[in-house]
Amino acid sequence: MLALIAAVDYVLFLVPMTPLTIASVAIVPRNWIRIALAITLGSWIGAMGFEIVVAHQGIPLLQWLAPRMLHSHAWELMQVWIGRYGFWALFVVALSPTVDHPIVALAGLSKLPVVEVALVLLAGKAIKYFFFAWCGANAPGLLRKLKIIKK
Repeated sequence: MLALIAAVDYVLFLVPMTPLTIASVAIVPRNWIRIALAITLGSWIGAMGFEIVVAHQGIPLLQWLAPRMLHSHAWELMQVWIGRYGFWALFVVALSPTVDHPIVALAGLSKLPVVEVALVLLAGKAIKYFFFAWCGANAPGLLRKLKIIKK
């Protein structure tokens, strides 16, 4: 179910996946690996679907789907980054807890090789979601051990 939410959310822009990852793991900490895997794969599938559709449909799709994105500071910044750093920019943004829609759209518009985009996005998203899931599963125990919180 989380994978489906992550994939659909990529197009609908409804739920930030990083907080959802942490909240899901907080509810069932022992399933943190499964949760991270589901959200990673769902988000990756959604991102790749978005990238492929943008590559074929171009700017008109983005104007219809997210017209404000094309005039945002993030869009301008991602244009510079993808032009200057290419796949490294894509990896860093996929790795970060920020929204990666602009750079994924730019990857599609730039006609970057789909296989390389897929691998870079999967690596960045996997590291991000596994890190946040691990934190969500282990932070309470660590904070208790450090006596920052009480039982």
